[in-house]
This record gives sequence, C-alpha cells and structure tokens, in this order.
Amino acid sequence: MNSTSDRRLDTRTPRTEKIAIQILLPGPDGPGTGRVIRSKTLDVSREGLRILINEEVAPDHYFDFCVEFKDYHKIFLLTGEVRWCRPAPEQCYEAGILIHDGEKTDYDAWIGFMNKPRPAEDE
Repeated sequence: MNSTSDRRLDTRTPRTEKIAIQILLPGPDGPGTGRVIRSKTLDVSREGLRILINEEVAPDHYFDFCVEFKDYHKIFLLTGEVRWCRPAPEQCYEAGILIHDGEKTDYDAWIGFMNKPRPAEDE
C-alpha cells in the first residue's frame, strides 16, 4: 500500500474521465429519486475510483454509474459503494468508490480493461 490511508490493493492510475452517477438508495429527497449526478474521475483501479463530485455523498450508499474513457469506445455500466467522502477545493467533494460485481453490469469487461497495461493519462 502507498500510505496508511490508502486501502486499495490495486495500483491507481491517474485518469480524468466522465462519470454519471445514479443514486439508488434514499437520499435527502426521499426514496427512489433516481437523481443523476455528473462527475469526473481523479484516478481508477480494478476495484474502485476516486472521483470529484459537486455534492456530498454519504458512505455506504450504493449507486449505478457509467464511466466513459476518452481513448476507449465503451461506456462501462457499473455498481459502486461510497466508502468515504471529504471536502475538496472549490466547493466540491472527493469520494472513494468501491466497485461491486452487480447483476447486468459491465464488471467483467471493466476488470479485463483494467488488467491491460497502459500509460497513465499524464504520461
């Protein structure tokens, strides 16, 4: 592990990619709101993502989300769980998302894609 606060088992790859999150569990607007939040990734790994988001999300919330890579012609539909959320500059939040193997998701394709060696975005 990279530090005492880094709990990921896999290597993080710095990537800034589009992400759309659909909240599944009840939020401040009540159950079944189906809100979609636009966001972007800061880094990705096989098991999770670190994202930049405009609103605070509570740990242990589950949601569906789509990730679109600029250099790959596939949008991944995944299921995730918020593991942590903390304030970030410019009235945003950073959140850590753990990816789960959800029914009817692109989990297997995600794992295959993430297992392929590739340079970091800023290399």
